[in-house]
Amino acid sequence: MKIGFLGNLAGNAWQMAKNFRAAGLDTEYINDLDHYHLFCFPDWYEQYLKIGMDKVEETRQAWLAKLASPGGKPRGKTWSLAALKSYKDVPAEKTAISLDQIRSCDKLVVSGINGMLLAAAAGKEHDCIFWPAGGDWRLITEGEGRPSGIKARLPFEFTRLILKSSLGKYPVFSSHDPVQDYSRRWHKKLRYLPFPLPVHQPLKSKEKVWELIGLDERETAGKTVIFMPSRISFIWKKTNVFLEAFLEASSRNRNLLLIVPAWGQDRDRVCEMTDGASIKLLDSVFSIPFLYDIYSHCDLVADQFSLGSYGTAAVGAFSCGRPVLTYIDEDRFREKGFPVPPVINCRTKEEIVSALEKVAAHPDLLKEKAGQMREWFLITHQYQAAAKKLNELLAEF
Repeated sequence: MKIGFLGNLAGNAWQMAKNFRAAGLDTEYINDLDHYHLFCFPDWYEQYLKIGMDKVEETRQAWLAKLASPGGKPRGKTWSLAALKSYKDVPAEKTAISLDQIRSCDKLVVSGINGMLLAAAAGKEHDCIFWPAGGDWRLITEGEGRPSGIKARLPFEFTRLILKSSLGKYPVFSSHDPVQDYSRRWHKKLRYLPFPLPVHQPLKSKEKVWELIGLDERETAGKTVIFMPSRISFIWKKTNVFLEAFLEASSRNRNLLLIVPAWGQDRDRVCEMTDGASIKLLDSVFSIPFLYDIYSHCDLVADQFSLGSYGTAAVGAFSCGRPVLTYIDEDRFREKGFPVPPVINCRTKEEIVSALEKVAAHPDLLKEKAGQMREWFLITHQYQAAAKKLNELLAEF
């Protein structure tokens, strides 16, 4: 059975196709050219890169030009399938290739609006399995605020309509619980599919990684190093709650050091909050091999404190055997039969402060937690274990 992965929001389709193929499954990555973030490109997962924030768009345009110009043919302007607006160039012959790829697959694991529309155009709707990314869930649950103005509202409402209808039409596989409890209505169709990743082994030494990101040995000596990789968002990630908690805890525990890549919609507000001593802001983003090396050499990864679930940033930390500080709604996970990762679970400022002070006083606890995380990852998200789960789900549908 050939399984196609379509709708490359956040690079999910490319990673699933690659890692399930490594586990022995017959997979096909179908490139829909929906590449509005760096992490939608294969280069992001294959190269060891540190990219300054002022170079992000320039890099994206260069990668897009390389990817979207087969044979060096000129590209024509088309309407984006994602939101009915022209924000990228897609060659007509590339769309034709994608439709042929879709038709060659027996099953399709699809994310996002592009994937749904292309699958319908190829006449393969009945072979679709919906794998909603975090952004899909936010749109479905109306968590993503409606834009103002008719030109922005129309594509927004169209996208929500297609995604919501997909929940009712297709089996739904998910590696994490929805952002809000919208899935209760579709409970019987929701199945757990762990996001597949290999175990990450560091490519560079700790000393070299710290040097490359601009950390001095004196800054890390005797410190518990915490890394917060996710985009900075006061609404979706509650970055502000964590930072307030960290500043309070570090004022009493000088052995805590936080590293934060300054990206996301609220990056300027974070710059205003930091003390310049216990928090190191990095004005760069890091490709996956580099990012996972940072995970591997830090002591603790902090993710988000509002969603009640975990995404691929946390799974990456799991693959490195790192303990993760985040918020998981354990009752909601168990209600749907989703396994609960052994994270350091906290949500409020007070809970985060307490967790950080415990870590500062007893750093050896993190080694114990790291062992639990690695063991859980191997039986849940490691790509061969995940492939076994995918085969079971496909047999069910």
